[in-house]
Amino acid sequence: DILEKDLVFALLNVSPDKSDTRPELLARFLRERAGLLAARGEGVYAFPHRTFQEYLAACHLTETDFPDSLAGLACEDPERWREVTLLAAARVARTSDSYWSLAEALCCSQPPETPDAKAESQAVWGAFLAGQLLAESANLARVVPRHREKLEKVQRWLVYILQSGALSPLDRAAAGNTLARLEDPRFDSSAYHLPFSQAGDVLGFVPVPAGPFQMGSSQGISEEEPIHTVYVDAFYMDEAEVTCERYSRFLEDSVHPSHKLWNPEHDRPDHPVVGVTWYEALAFTRWLEDTWKAADRLPAGWRVTLPNEAEWEKAARGGQEIPVSAMVSSAQEGFNLTDASWLPNPQPPRVYPWGDQPEPDKANYAETGIGATSAVGCFPGGASPYGVLDLSGNVWEWTRSLFDDEKDQQYLYPYIPNDGRERLDASNRCFRVLRGGSFYYEARYVRCAIRGRNLPVSRLRYLGFRVVLSHSPAGR
Repeated sequence: DILEKDLVFALLNVSPDKSDTRPELLARFLRERAGLLAARGEGVYAFPHRTFQEYLAACHLTETDFPDSLAGLACEDPERWREVTLLAAARVARTSDSYWSLAEALCCSQPPETPDAKAESQAVWGAFLAGQLLAESANLARVVPRHREKLEKVQRWLVYILQSGALSPLDRAAAGNTLARLEDPRFDSSAYHLPFSQAGDVLGFVPVPAGPFQMGSSQGISEEEPIHTVYVDAFYMDEAEVTCERYSRFLEDSVHPSHKLWNPEHDRPDHPVVGVTWYEALAFTRWLEDTWKAADRLPAGWRVTLPNEAEWEKAARGGQEIPVSAMVSSAQEGFNLTDASWLPNPQPPRVYPWGDQPEPDKANYAETGIGATSAVGCFPGGASPYGVLDLSGNVWEWTRSLFDDEKDQQYLYPYIPNDGRERLDASNRCFRVLRGGSFYYEARYVRCAIRGRNLPVSRLRYLGFRVVLSHSPAGR
């Protein structure tokens, strides 16, 4: 707030010619005509638009004890000072690279070494804002060596925010978008070409051991009934959906003109690729298998393919026994599960990967409120018993299973894998099964047992896929 007498005095001093200026008319004009100021009481004015307040605060704070005062305010009350921080960074970016000093002041500590460790809220918010201002103001194509360490620290913090579940779902989604612009370190190019890698933060493959599990549901949808026991051979499932970044590598090597990236989020490489037909998803698996074989990185007997319905649902629900904690991929051929601790699955036919109740904080679906795809791994609390991420929500996922055949005969339950439902050479008029729901659908459509379907030539903005490594015959 500013008093009228102070405001009139300041404006009079700005005028180059005061001989014909009448203070009382100026005060009336301020009260009745000016749109930039509003009366807050007798003789008191303020800017009615928050953006003006934020911009002028940013101007002041770039000239007063910059960057420490602004960083302190932003970390203490991020909702109030978020926009001021971004405006200040944009302002100083016009003439210098001192926004790096602001980023360093906001993100002054190292992130915890593990996602389980608790970080101070102010440190989390400081890193979040540092990432946003760098994404908006920094020239990321030319980061000089003295700033490289600052950038890498912000990247590590943003990964921590995603993996720890810190902040709200909307803010985590924003952190994932920021990380995509800064370059997401979870997608190291060499690590993705190692199918049995123990690559730390790098998203890889999760082992799912052989054994029975409970498939189907009793939710009143006939095509999901009855609940029955199915035995599944051991396999590895991709920890996350195939991303735009990973799919773009396939496009670079592809010679088929129909393969293309159709994705409104194409500038966000850590989002799941969407708009991919079933045939293109299958072509990706063949390319990945050939790439690994050529590099002698795929053990004998293993193949890359799309999951079938049973593999997908077991990865989401767990078997009759589940690990005490999520397992990591083994660098050896086969499954090295001798050191795993097991317990009886307390919820064999669980409704969601995390339990029986919908929780918007654990998956990206309609009630979460994001309204678009999110960076993979934004919902660690929604991981399956094996540690597979984003099985519920984000995007529907292609499977290799048929929903019906050329005679419009539906493949119902019980699930019988050798009854023809796993054929890869079926007509393009036969529907393929989709699993997992998407950001666009409500909670009942992101259950473990939900069976979506679409024609294999379909391209949709909420339809993607993930891959599995399997010993089971899957055909080529």
